[in-house]
Amino acid sequence: MNSKIRSLLVLIFLLSIWQNCYALWVEVEGTAVITEAGIGKARQTAINDAIRQAAVQAGAHIRSNSEISNSVLVVDNVKVRATGNVRDVKIIDEWKDKEEELYTVVIRADVIEDSSAQSPPKNMQYRRKLAVLQFNVLDRRQIHDVPNMEVAMAKEIARRMGANPLFLTKDATQYSLAHSSEPYRALGLSQKEILVTLAHKLGVQFIVTGSIMDMGTTKHPLFIRLRHVELEIKVYDGMSGILVSQRRLNSSVWDNKIFNFPTTVPTMNDKFFASPIGHETNRIMISLVNEISNDIKVLPFMARVMRAKGKSVYLDVGAVSDIHVGDVLMSYKLAADPEFVVSGGEFLGYPEQPASVIVVKKVQPNFSIGELESETPALNPGDVVRVAW
Repeated sequence: MNSKIRSLLVLIFLLSIWQNCYALWVEVEGTAVITEAGIGKARQTAINDAIRQAAVQAGAHIRSNSEISNSVLVVDNVKVRATGNVRDVKIIDEWKDKEEELYTVVIRADVIEDSSAQSPPKNMQYRRKLAVLQFNVLDRRQIHDVPNMEVAMAKEIARRMGANPLFLTKDATQYSLAHSSEPYRALGLSQKEILVTLAHKLGVQFIVTGSIMDMGTTKHPLFIRLRHVELEIKVYDGMSGILVSQRRLNSSVWDNKIFNFPTTVPTMNDKFFASPIGHETNRIMISLVNEISNDIKVLPFMARVMRAKGKSVYLDVGAVSDIHVGDVLMSYKLAADPEFVVSGGEFLGYPEQPASVIVVKKVQPNFSIGELESETPALNPGDVVRVAW
């Protein structure tokens, strides 16, 4: 390859980079709460906050839908994706606010935006909270040789889903959801109302439950004995109680004897999974977990307000949910009373009213503190925040 061709290829490569990236100098301010960790820790947190703000300010894709309410602009939905790469950071000013116990840092930085970036940063991949309830069993005679299977299977589903970095699972096998709606009618409630109440109590976004539809046997000629396994998993939205995912799989295996299961050890153990029916149950559970995980991860992230005072809002999600200082969420006020279908009286959920953008200012393991752009309308415990990507 001669020098002219090589020079031309280098020029084309540089032009392609220039088309996708550009540099911009920005000045931004970062803040942090001074805690028991001291000023040094607060100063570093404020610097990190300023760097994140620089990435968002100079290299972010922001999309929003807006509406007017009582002559006030209310942002209905905000989506933020930082694509800026920050470099050459210089601190140009910093100070401590004694009244509010805040440390502030002002930086000047060179930010390069990469317009070819497509995937959201890790801090937007928030972990959704799930509660897994005890499974239903359609015919308990079919699981006489695997005692307590309805609890053991739910715990195993929770464990496997918890291994996914996008989920935080909670063992709620002390609760079960009736297979039919008849028990709820006797209480004057619908299944959706029960689910919404339970999700709020458990502090989760989704309720996961399932049913052991079949684990019976079928005898055939020539002494062939088939054992069946049919499992179903359902996922409900904790805000409305509606079904958002439902998966069912079944299979059969040759199994010439009843599973000899010691009652003193857990059901879901190596001995069970080594048996023909256990091996097939494991295969079905793997497929079901993968399918419902794919269904859930594309749904918007949601959290709840625990407390609100002025512009400060306490949220029930924190570092374990991958929340970071500087993250932007949208808050919604819930109506005091739910909506019902006029004709049939079916529960529809609680109407939402867009409230204000929240910027996360402080993060703890299990909760975070955000700041509203406006104190009006005021938020209440139980109101929600979410981000849709």
